[in-house]
Amino acid sequence: MRLIGEAEAIEITEARSVVEALASRYAALRASDEELSELTAHLRLLERLYADEDLLAYSDENSRLHTLILGAAHHTTAQRLAASLQGQTVRFQYRTILLPGRAQQSLREHQTIVNSIVTHDFEAAEDAMRTHLWNLAMRLTEKMRLHADLGPAAPEHELSELLE
Repeated sequence: MRLIGEAEAIEITEARSVVEALASRYAALRASDEELSELTAHLRLLERLYADEDLLAYSDENSRLHTLILGAAHHTTAQRLAASLQGQTVRFQYRTILLPGRAQQSLREHQTIVNSIVTHDFEAAEDAMRTHLWNLAMRLTEKMRLHADLGPAAPEHELSELLE
């Protein structure tokens, strides 16, 4: 596994927000009853891990939830693109779940995503996933700015402005 620079980590997360939002839309439209049950059960696991304050296990299982959503989408191009974006590497390298308030925010976002998929609200599912990953990108940006590691290659825009 290669190390990813901080600016690239933000770019990967931004790109994931587009691909995984599309996958969430299709999951809401195409997921089988079995896949919906598995998503719901996995959300319950994340809720237990959060309640137990096991944030590293939560981070690992977060990855599994995203994989389940991609699978439930039955959209092979989105799956292939997501795999190529190396989201795992970003998650493990930066452990953003340990940032103050991120675990609670992440859980609320996951609840919204899964509930939207289960109720077949494809627009809400797509919006929720995009927001979830953009929030992650913003947290990465904040973390990097706090450590003054972005240097001259720092993006001039604010990610929050792009959401509007």
